Amino acid sequence: MDAMNAAEQQIVVAETNGSTPIPDQDYEDEIVTQYPASEFSDEEYEADEGINKRRKKTGKNLDRPQKQDQPNTQTYSRGLLKPSNHSSKTLQLRLTFGSGDQDILPIIHTRDNWSGGLDLTFPSRESLQVCIGWNSRGSKDIFGVDRETIIRETTTGWDWFYSDIGTRFRGKQQILPITEDIANTYLPSKEMPKTTVLIGPSDAQSTFLLGRGESFDFSSAWPSTESIAIKQEAEEVSASQANERAPDVPNRVKAREGWIVNLGNKIQCLSWAPNREGSSQFLAIVAPIFDSQKAQFDDGNIRGAPAFTPSPLYPAAIQIWRFEARDPKSGLRKLDMNKPPCLHMVICTEFGTINRLCWCPISVNRDSDDRNDTKTTRPALLAGLWSYGTVKVFNVDLSDSKSETTYVHLKTPAFQVKPPSTVCTCFTWLSPTDIAIGCANGFIGIWSLVQSARRESLAYPEPYLYVPIHDTYILNVTSAYPTYPYIIAATSVGGQTRLISLQDPAAEVVDALRLRIGTQCLIYSPFLRSFITNDEGDFVRLLPLRRFFSSLAALKSRSIITSLATASLHHPCILAGNAGGAVMGNNPLRKLIHSKEKQWQQTWFSHEWINGENNNITPGPVAKFYDGFKAETASLAKGSSAQDKETGHVGMMTVYEEQTAITAIAWNPNASCSGWACAGMGSGLLRVEDLAHE
Repeated sequence: MDAMNAAEQQIVVAETNGSTPIPDQDYEDEIVTQYPASEFSDEEYEADEGINKRRKKTGKNLDRPQKQDQPNTQTYSRGLLKPSNHSSKTLQLRLTFGSGDQDILPIIHTRDNWSGGLDLTFPSRESLQVCIGWNSRGSKDIFGVDRETIIRETTTGWDWFYSDIGTRFRGKQQILPITEDIANTYLPSKEMPKTTVLIGPSDAQSTFLLGRGESFDFSSAWPSTESIAIKQEAEEVSASQANERAPDVPNRVKAREGWIVNLGNKIQCLSWAPNREGSSQFLAIVAPIFDSQKAQFDDGNIRGAPAFTPSPLYPAAIQIWRFEARDPKSGLRKLDMNKPPCLHMVICTEFGTINRLCWCPISVNRDSDDRNDTKTTRPALLAGLWSYGTVKVFNVDLSDSKSETTYVHLKTPAFQVKPPSTVCTCFTWLSPTDIAIGCANGFIGIWSLVQSARRESLAYPEPYLYVPIHDTYILNVTSAYPTYPYIIAATSVGGQTRLISLQDPAAEVVDALRLRIGTQCLIYSPFLRSFITNDEGDFVRLLPLRRFFSSLAALKSRSIITSLATASLHHPCILAGNAGGAVMGNNPLRKLIHSKEKQWQQTWFSHEWINGENNNITPGPVAKFYDGFKAETASLAKGSSAQDKETGHVGMMTVYEEQTAITAIAWNPNASCSGWACAGMGSGLLRVEDLAHE
């Protein structure tokens, strides 16, 4: 009873002799003394808990009279409640997401649509259709953002691109056509032996040989199964009628449908093109050249630490692949397995290795007059980070529907940034005109594309905001778009994850628990109102915006996390790849809303690579895929990784081949193909599949 009374009061009492206040043991120590007061009153806490008991006064003892002239020797402060302790579900929602309607209503809608059994690990087509249909109604969207703000951002926010400023912006970039032979010098060498791919059921796998730029449909490796719709229809009719209709009704479907493409070398990064509601979906991929190809461009001079100094101007290329989709019957498109993927465009550069790639995610909803304007190219801004220390932005024309591959050379981009005395390390889009860039010196700068277009004389434009966020190298930066685009989170090589507001970056700063190693995995999920990252203990963790200082485990891996898929705007499911070659998916919504719920996760596939130099069976390396994993519950308690060991045995650490790791994952951002996912591996293989299930 005393503990409950203490929990209700949330008062920290300390003597004024200079000692540190002693917080309540039921709550987190660091929260009470370091963070601002909660916005809830004591009466609201009691109403939420349903407690109608008289509160105990700790500020003074009513039974012992006190002198009026006696000075007050007690200090009062309030911290935030810990949602998982001594609180109802209603209070947990308010503490985690906020007390306003714009905070509670979106998460309640998300809970009603995405907390069912069909969406425990991967999104279902039924839930995706409901989500897409609901998003077009009401004064606010599913994230609680005003529709007027969204309409203004997607329409008038792109006015600059169609004005004279946009003309000058596009006029800066110089993209020249080149031949295929010249473009091959920017791509991984074709002289490498082909990769042998094993895929299919574990007891009867099929073998495929893939060279650079080749692909195959892996559905042929799986036996056909009976369609769910046909199976339900057969159960409704009698057995005799079902047998009579069997010859006329196709009742066999593919168990797996997807593509595997060989890019030739490790897939460094990839990104789906947004604003593509048609049948053609475009995927930008970067596979760097081999070290043997880089040797001829390296003069051997030591310029300093590689992470803090610009690299030589290595050649690199951005490959844009096109995947076709079938005509939708219910609003969602599936992969068209009759049309293999094709290489749509190759953009060659000479600014160093490309480390990051990201399309501008903001939607473009122009009027019909603008859509019929054939003179103005539709905006498709692609930003990249080059190892020379620069971030470049240019517009890509995806309107060409030719079947032949287009080879071009990017001589000058439309926008480029190179801060003095440092190099760019990461970036994130904030709006159609603004981009935030992290630097090796711990600073984050905000640049405007419009201002750079107006100042044609400057080779490298200046930022309108340049503030120190970390003390050292920034590994990743992500904005809380679309809910709070002015809030960004950044991770550093020192293991610190920090949340700041661009409205007042000097004062509005929150730190998460410091890790022993830095991480490059950092994304934001608008459905969960949380940033998602990983820790050194092979866990994927959630960092809610209102409780950024405390994390919640969401997914458990058997090896270190190497990549996280960019969060989708159409479902709350996440994908995580690890060094062991496995890609796991889950829906952390149930665990986020109520900490006592079981956490389900499921492995999409597992990939293993071995070197084939010392065998006479295969011409080159071998990559093997494992499929058919069941959904499982994972123990996310602290120290659960050690519980997998047998009693008396020493813990083992596995060292994997570099080519086995999953290096890049991405969800398709377009609503009609929101169930599509792709995964790039260190072996150079790319897997594209529709994960939305019936």
